[in-house]
Amino acid sequence: MKTEEPESSQPPSIDLRDKLNARVDDLRFTLNRRMSSDLRRRLDEPKKSRNSKQSATQEYMDTPNDLRTKIKSRKAQRQPQINVIMGGSPHCGDSVCAVKDYQRQAATSQKWPTRSENDPQIIFSADDTIGVHSQHNDPLLVELGIERCDITKVLIDTCRFVDLIFRDTLDKMGIDLRDMKPSTRSLTGFNGSSETMIGTICLPVYACSITCMVKFSIISTKAHYNVILGTHWIHSMKMVASTYHQCVNFPGPEGKI
Repeated sequence: MKTEEPESSQPPSIDLRDKLNARVDDLRFTLNRRMSSDLRRRLDEPKKSRNSKQSATQEYMDTPNDLRTKIKSRKAQRQPQINVIMGGSPHCGDSVCAVKDYQRQAATSQKWPTRSENDPQIIFSADDTIGVHSQHNDPLLVELGIERCDITKVLIDTCRFVDLIFRDTLDKMGIDLRDMKPSTRSLTGFNGSSETMIGTICLPVYACSITCMVKFSIISTKAHYNVILGTHWIHSMKMVASTYHQCVNFPGPEGKI
């Protein structure tokens, strides 16, 4: 009679080496698998982006539409500049600080504009062209009273702010130059050459019963005009000049034009 041995409740023992060898393939597969968090790939991507940016920059530098090339070509094609009579503004002078301060004041006036006083409306009509040639190209010349003389060939120049009087004109007027204040400021002429003033002098200018003291800059050069009045005097008179009508209009003492 055979007796059966009872089965053991413990599982059969497995060799540890077999267990490790069985997981070798899985571990190699896991390490070789391309993962989204792969450090090597993350380090390589910035290099590729930098290389692409450098290539794009190089292409931009090589392109004929480069902004610097356009600027250089425009400078090369720029026509020569013709200078005009100029000098320090009567309102701000010649210093850099004064010019910047005046520029800030002008910007403030544009940002917060204020209403000016009620000046009469200045207009020109067809009656102002009576006696004027319709196809003229003449500058605007007027006759004004200066000091005790009637001065002809006075140029009204709306593009300059310097009021000029010439040495020859003062000599003909009999003005004593001892009243002149010496000055060594320079004015730039139409051809770019500089002319040094010999001084400044204040003289009364009479226009239709309105008297205005004008600070003239004196130069000793020859000219076709006796006096040149710029925007300093024009604006002080609230004047509007028209070369086409060959006249100037400005409000009188009672507001009449």
